Amino acid sequence: MFNKNVDFVKSIGADNAIAYDNVNIHEHNGNYDVIIDTHGNLKHADYKRMGKRGVIVGFTSMSHMVSVLFKNAFSKFPLTQFTAEANTQDLEILASLVKDGKIKVHIEKIYPYTQIPDAITHIEKMRTRGKVVMVWNNTL
Repeated sequence: MFNKNVDFVKSIGADNAIAYDNVNIHEHNGNYDVIIDTHGNLKHADYKRMGKRGVIVGFTSMSHMVSVLFKNAFSKFPLTQFTAEANTQDLEILASLVKDGKIKVHIEKIYPYTQIPDAITHIEKMRTRGKVVMVWNNTL
């Protein structure tokens, strides 16, 4: 079945993607090397059932993240919560990887700084595919 989000995720390098609108993720029985949850919908049991290890990149609420990590404290399952902390060295490495074509970047939409409220509204709809960029010069 065609799913534009699955196709998009695969186009930027995912080996497999699960269409949340077609599959009940809490009943999915796939088995994967790593589970990366960028939205924060998975429960601790979901990670354990589907993967050898897990990474939480996004979360829907602090209470959900704390619940998953609390359960993980009493489990041997290798689950990590990831929050980016930008620094010059890491950004230079990322820029080099992008320049060399080793990382694919998808920019969905570019806003001028004068439209920051519109950009935030767009992001809060939680329907973005890729990055939303704001620029601080008049090149648009």
